[in-house]
Amino acid sequence: MEMFTSLLTEREAALILSVSARTLQAWRVSGGGPEYVKLGRAVRFHG
Repeated sequence: MEMFTSLLTEREAALILSVSARTLQAWRVSGGGPEYVKLGRAVRFHG
């Protein structure tokens, strides 16, 4: 059985985590922060 999780936009994830979208971008570049997936050019976070 497959489990489906919701995928959040960068803005949605930033609101939930109370950080800026720029902070999420910096975390991705440094290899930290929440798990994410790239769908083409779009970045989505596991929610």
